[in-house]
Amino acid sequence: KKIWLRKRKKKTETQFEGTVGDTIYFYHPEKAWIKGTLKEVKQNRFKKKLYVCAPSDQPHETYDVTARKITTLREEDLDSSNITDLLDMRELSEASLLHVLQKRFLDDFIYTKIGPIVVSINPFKWTIPYCQNEAMDDYINQKMGIPPHCWHVADDCYRNLMDNKGNQVILISGESGAGKTECCKTVIRYISKLSFKLAPNKEEGKTSITQQIQESSPILEAFGNAKTINNDNSSRFGKFIKLQFNHAGDVLGAHITNYLLEKSRINSPGPDERSYHVFYQLIRGISSEERERWHLNSIEEFPSLTSGNCTTVEGMDDVEEYKILLNAMKVVGMSQETIENIFQTVAAVLHLLKVEFDENDDEQSSVKNPKQVELVASLLGIDAEKLTHGLTTKTLIIMKKEIVSPLDANAANAAKVSMANTIYSNMFDFIIETINQHICSETCDRFIGLLDIFGFETFEINSFEQFCINFANETLQYHYNTFNFQRDIAECKEEGLDVTSINPPNNAPCIHLIRGRNRMNPGVFAILDETIRVNAKDLKDVKFRNAIAKRFDNHTHFAPHKHDPMKFLIKHYAGDIYYDVDGWMIKNMDELKHD
Repeated sequence: KKIWLRKRKKKTETQFEGTVGDTIYFYHPEKAWIKGTLKEVKQNRFKKKLYVCAPSDQPHETYDVTARKITTLREEDLDSSNITDLLDMRELSEASLLHVLQKRFLDDFIYTKIGPIVVSINPFKWTIPYCQNEAMDDYINQKMGIPPHCWHVADDCYRNLMDNKGNQVILISGESGAGKTECCKTVIRYISKLSFKLAPNKEEGKTSITQQIQESSPILEAFGNAKTINNDNSSRFGKFIKLQFNHAGDVLGAHITNYLLEKSRINSPGPDERSYHVFYQLIRGISSEERERWHLNSIEEFPSLTSGNCTTVEGMDDVEEYKILLNAMKVVGMSQETIENIFQTVAAVLHLLKVEFDENDDEQSSVKNPKQVELVASLLGIDAEKLTHGLTTKTLIIMKKEIVSPLDANAANAAKVSMANTIYSNMFDFIIETINQHICSETCDRFIGLLDIFGFETFEINSFEQFCINFANETLQYHYNTFNFQRDIAECKEEGLDVTSINPPNNAPCIHLIRGRNRMNPGVFAILDETIRVNAKDLKDVKFRNAIAKRFDNHTHFAPHKHDPMKFLIKHYAGDIYYDVDGWMIKNMDELKHD
């Protein structure tokens, strides 16, 4: 064998031209790029230059950075008061971009354009004047000099729709807590008002249907949102809303499609988090007669609501929110019987999760609190004995014969949780289906779609739910990159510009890692399914982790944790995330016994 030796090319060190005392921008370990002063230039033990920088607002603190993390920016190039579109910047870098966004944010300009795209930074306050509903007329009348807003995107979509440029879709993406749900609601309000102003038919029915569409939001938030450590009103499901129009531009109705409700939150919210809002709103808001009828005395008696050690949300009054929910359900068109059936089902889920099990010496389970099962059966309108049998046994069909085998206490508890999750999930689907029956038009000439899915998530412990959410965001980011960069590159080619050296970001390898390319090149999901199939009688999550560690040992977007055999890392477009595989097999199966 021949051995070829190749001289390694020496990396060219990034240069920074500046002198001590200059105003600079450097990369802060917690705040990213910030303004500061260059205090000193020195060398480390490898004779590499280090720049000692101090933040402008904390001149006595210093940070050592390399040349890659320091830059000189001229103030005249960064006059944020004149920059409403980042494409108009004369100095374009990560530091300058973040500087302009920060300056605008501090001046209460929370929206900034990037061509046809609008960047929004959540201010967590409702007092900014140009964000009030009263300011919509300025945007509808296309007043000169108004600040950028998500209403600009909504306005363009509606006018494009009316100019016969095809159906329109607005993608609302961002991290959890970035304000996607609020943005979706304000866009719907704006389009409803714009339609009423510009469409020729000023009918009373139009305001009624738009009000019904808007009132669907409190219902979806009550049953599908929860407090997380990142967001007090986090959407734990995704949705695609089709606003339906006729040729004249009148709003005819809307259709809602939901995705990926987070079932695990029903039974076990994370530390300092709550389960879904409706549980707390119902217990605190119902009448004494309903409280007695549904046996909902206090939140503290339900472990599924207290396990996260958080039962209240600052600034959120559950009693008042219950009144808003109740009114919204009536405005949308739900009957009193339907409303009561929904709330009774919510109560049944809570009581079902309180069922406990004993186990004898033969590892056969039995219900520890049979009165609790009787209460659940009464609320669901089913037979208590059959419910007990379904929770404590498993029925198999072998050779056309029915074989019943007992479950141990752990398996019975898992069956209970699976049943509660399925009931709640099916109820959520029923609620959306009922809303659609009242607000969806049978005829629709054109539509504007709004995609609002949960944002990229990273917690102290990231499990199967975060993996699914982040994969959905990864796929959406791929679509976004492909559409925008390919469009821009094609436009440059049309203008005769050389774009051969442009390499747009490509996160396809990460998507292939998770989803797989084909049967010969499976991804993480396929390996999880296969590991469950092969180890059906011995479901140990570490086997799955070992399988993907072996399969993707040399993958650029994957790395096993060096010290924890239950964790692995995925290099997402938005950042590196460690996932813990504990419980993945059971969660992926999401199995409800047919009996």
